[in-house]
Amino acid sequence: MARERIPLGDDLLVTTLNARHLPPRRGQDAVHGQWAVYTVYESQRRIRVPLYVGVTKNMPERLHQHRRDKIWWPLAGDIKVHGYFHNREDAYEAEEQQIHALQPLLNVVANQHTEAVFDG
Repeated sequence: MARERIPLGDDLLVTTLNARHLPPRRGQDAVHGQWAVYTVYESQRRIRVPLYVGVTKNMPERLHQHRRDKIWWPLAGDIKVHGYFHNREDAYEAEEQQIHALQPLLNVVANQHTEAVFDG
């Protein structure tokens, strides 16, 4: 079954945010109520692979959670939203594809880098 992307136009399918200038916590996503798949890159791009790939239904709230909870957040720079999806299953499938394709450094699930960093 092919993933169904919401037809929004190129300017909304790929959006770039910056970790230093987060949207308001109670703000709305570019497409409110849709699932977004995003990638967090290191601010200076010294690390070749992305830091993290994630999925959320509320981008402002999720980014504020990362800022509050993740020790790696001070390294974060650009945050690229890859697309918006109608349902969670399609978004999780897209997230998994991005993790396998990009091999982000800090994802805990389905990532070869995590094993190298945390297993020894």
